[in-house]
Amino acid sequence: MKKLKKIEKVDTSDISEFDFSKSWRNPYAKRLRERTNIVIIEPTLTKYFPNSQAVNNALRSVVASGKPRRRRVAAA
Repeated sequence: MKKLKKIEKVDTSDISEFDFSKSWRNPYAKRLRERTNIVIIEPTLTKYFPNSQAVNNALRSVVASGKPRRRRVAAA
């Protein structure tokens, strides 16, 4: 196995020394955004859903029940 080269830390305190005039956007960024779906759950739910598999299983059971779930609106 090859050893990785050590990466030098770059001092970014003087950003004016970097020339971004010839840079370009990542051509694959749009494709990645279209295929990625990130959902953030609240920290209090992590004990019930410790990983993505638990979340997927719960969502599959809701979909399999065939009943649409309505969101409860908190009374003011």
